[in-house]
Amino acid sequence: MKYDPKDINASLIPDKTETEFKIQVASDEVSKTSGKPMMKLTVTLWDSEGNERNVWEYITSKSLFKLEQLCKIKGLDFESGDITAEDLIGIEGRCVVGISKDQTGQYADKNSVRKFIHEASEPSRIAPAPQVVAPTINTKFSAALAKTDSAPAIADDDIPF
Repeated sequence: MKYDPKDINASLIPDKTETEFKIQVASDEVSKTSGKPMMKLTVTLWDSEGNERNVWEYITSKSLFKLEQLCKIKGLDFESGDITAEDLIGIEGRCVVGISKDQTGQYADKNSVRKFIHEASEPSRIAPAPQVVAPTINTKFSAALAKTDSAPAIADDDIPF
């Protein structure tokens, strides 16, 4: 097989790209390095051409901010301190993609999720609708008109035609 070794990262979604995501699989696990509880998530991302890419996210005590973001998206109570991986399955929304580099150089670069976006807390990228200003009304004329049953009489002799 002929190939260009530079293409190894060609299928990565570019760093800091905002894209759609869906959590397909989630499980409560124990970290092999720390022995502490964590969540392992299989997250599907879509690139600008609609191609799917699965990434694995690990929610640990150092990345609780991501769990908080996911709770906001789904409306879960993060402050309860008791969210299970099962609660996260099926969450869909938008996220900011990153590229993780292996510090040892043993593995290729891979996509990761930098941030899950809670739409209500993010500034809109759409310009707000222009404000419609109601026309000003001559309040003296409106008050006088309201007191009479008909419009005020107009003298036709002053009109020069």
